[in-house]
Amino acid sequence: MKKITLIIIAIVSLSAISPGCKKLLEVDPQSSITDEVFFKNENDFEPYVTGIYTYMRLFANNIVYGTERSEELVAALNSRFGVSWSQIITPSSGAINYNDWYKAIGHCNLLLKKIEGFSFASNPDAKRRILAETYSLRAYFYFNLTRIIGDAPLMLTAVEDENVPLLPRSTAVDVLKQIQSDLDLAIQNFTAISGFSKTAYPSKYRFAYGSAMALKADAYLWNAKVLGGGMLTLPLPLRQLLR
Repeated sequence: MKKITLIIIAIVSLSAISPGCKKLLEVDPQSSITDEVFFKNENDFEPYVTGIYTYMRLFANNIVYGTERSEELVAALNSRFGVSWSQIITPSSGAINYNDWYKAIGHCNLLLKKIEGFSFASNPDAKRRILAETYSLRAYFYFNLTRIIGDAPLMLTAVEDENVPLLPRSTAVDVLKQIQSDLDLAIQNFTAISGFSKTAYPSKYRFAYGSAMALKADAYLWNAKVLGGGMLTLPLPLRQLLR
């Protein structure tokens, strides 16, 4: 009898606890940051473009596709070099992961779309700078990507749901054209900022007019020398410097 009583008490206790457990498990999240709730005012764009720079730092600090593929490093007994050091970069070798590159590009695309609806009437220079930096960042990401894999899909529109288009790879020449177009837009916005100066660098951690121009020259040289475009594809001032 005592055993039966204990069982009944246990069942009653579990019945009382169950609704509480269910309630605890079904608590709605207090916040959820998505593009639907984030881009509500002009102040949201500055932290967003700042966040995109973390991808730039990630790629700049990665030696897998640069130093590791050069003659600078020599294998030793405890080497941890991967297939890229052996120059085996193929779709099946696992040497390349496009995910982070296109995440970074996707963030640029999303910002460029969302900012269209904001006039920045009280501070138009802030919008020009954010646009200039975002175009510079997208150009940087594509330039580094095409230098590694050559032909690459050109994703230029924002992806806002699970329907991600499966784009074919565009030729490296077309990717370079897009890079130059982005940099032209970046430079256009930089030069439109009030009190613009070619020698001004508001922050050494962010793109400015001078760094956008340097990246543009680098892209022109890559097209001329690596992709075989020839010296005549270079702007006249750059050709004169190289004489």
